Amino acid sequence: LREVTNESQIKSQELKRMAEHEKAFNEHQIKLEATIDLLVEDYRNATEKLADTEDAHELAVEHQRALNEQNSNLEATIDLLVEDFRSATEKLVDAEDAGESILNRDVFSLF
Repeated sequence: LREVTNESQIKSQELKRMAEHEKAFNEHQIKLEATIDLLVEDYRNATEKLADTEDAHELAVEHQRALNEQNSNLEATIDLLVEDFRSATEKLVDAEDAGESILNRDVFSLF
């Protein structure tokens, strides 16, 4: 009877230990599942931020293209203005020369 009681106590202790191990395992599994959920959420957030960053980069590239085009247009406008200024300056010099020539002719005709 003692032997049966001892075996029963040993089996009871083993069952208690197994129950404790199972409880610890279940708690650990719950923590792992919570960690996985957090990692999945972090991954989703990182993916969204990456998409936002890629969108912002695309917008920046488009903006840079527009600025480059505006710059080219401004340079072309400046070139045209410089050419117009040169042409106007040449015409002014020609007009001054013609005016001096007429003036000289008129002055000489007085003598």
